Amino acid sequence: MTERSVAARAAAALREAKRAFAANDYPLALARISQAVALNHLTLEVVELFDVLLGAADPDAAAALLGDLLDDAWGDWPPDFHASLAARRFDALRALPATGAEELAEAALETFEAAAAGDVRAWRPVADPDRRAALLSAVAAPSGALLALEQLAYAPVAAGLRAHAVALAESFGHAHLGEPDLARAAERVLFRLGAPAAAHRVESGRKATRPRPDSRPAEPAPLDLAGRLLVIAGGHDRLRAAVRDELRGAGLRGLREVPPTWEGQLGASLQGLVQGADLVLLVVRQLDHSTGDAVVAAAAAEAVPVVRVPSASVAGIRSAAVDALAGKTRP
Repeated sequence: MTERSVAARAAAALREAKRAFAANDYPLALARISQAVALNHLTLEVVELFDVLLGAADPDAAAALLGDLLDDAWGDWPPDFHASLAARRFDALRALPATGAEELAEAALETFEAAAAGDVRAWRPVADPDRRAALLSAVAAPSGALLALEQLAYAPVAAGLRAHAVALAESFGHAHLGEPDLARAAERVLFRLGAPAAAHRVESGRKATRPRPDSRPAEPAPLDLAGRLLVIAGGHDRLRAAVRDELRGAGLRGLREVPPTWEGQLGASLQGLVQGADLVLLVVRQLDHSTGDAVVAAAAAEAVPVVRVPSASVAGIRSAAVDALAGKTRP
């Protein structure tokens, strides 16, 4: 589909939505304006009409519609729009009694990950205290809480979330002193948040506490990626920097990066970037379709295996790499 045909389809969908809205046919108007959104036609007029119609929809319909849009979107939308829709889907799911805890936790994590890809504007849905409390409550399990804390650590200082994130991470660390892997994970988050004193307090408590007999490692053994060359496609710049720190010392031959479109031009050929690589990792929640498709095509041309990383987190990228290289997952 050409860029011109996409624009024509989006414009036609907007015209039909406006006609349906004028005729008070709100379900049809919502369906048509959703087409424009799906085609990435995010003009102010489209966004405003979409917000109005989405607000008038019942939670069940809104959750289903937003779920479909988010599943199809990858990183095609600007992070602030993605975060806004992810937060609204979370709100709609939370209003439905039939929503399971796992589905709600997944929607909460997607909201955090969408916000983490952007600037202060993307963090506005999470900055709301009531929604943030609900999001954090949905990811109360240790594994989910750690993922949420990692995303909060990526928030810019101007978002005003740093002090709350530090308090949450330190509280989590102290609550899990008897589980060394969880406590150490909290320490790493605190260092990323620029709170070394809090990290050392958790470290001191961990070293003074006897590990629980039933404690299970939350992290894999030390990495051994000697001689491997990896390519990470997608993920925001702070996440990719955190991955570089995580994999430093693992013996990698190299780590190459393909940023999402919203970060600007790549400046290097994809063919050259994937050439000689052992594995390409697609961080699909923070990667636009066009870049993702181009990376997959380049990898196929070079016979380099590709795996999709569903979680935009250091742990998700690390485990996806280790499992794929060990043959535990099929590229």
